[in-house]
Amino acid sequence: MNKKRLPSSAYNPISMVGAVIAIVNFVIVLSVLVYDSVFDGLAPYAGIIAYIILPAGLVMGLLIIPVGMFLERRRRSRAVEDGRPRSIYID
Repeated sequence: MNKKRLPSSAYNPISMVGAVIAIVNFVIVLSVLVYDSVFDGLAPYAGIIAYIILPAGLVMGLLIIPVGMFLERRRRSRAVEDGRPRSIYID
């Protein structure tokens, strides 16, 4: 039952970092939106951070994921061309 839902190229450190960045920024943006709607509002500079900078970080994290997938796929194809094994599996 260890079926992976994503392509194998998605399981690399760069894509994982992008996913963590996106998830953390999403949670922070969501909590700031809830805070802004429950209380009177945010300070002007806090609004700039909440509505411009944090969503940009979310988008950046989402863009890092396919970059990591591309680099992993390229690394694997170069390894096959060189005759090296794809990766080492220890059972």
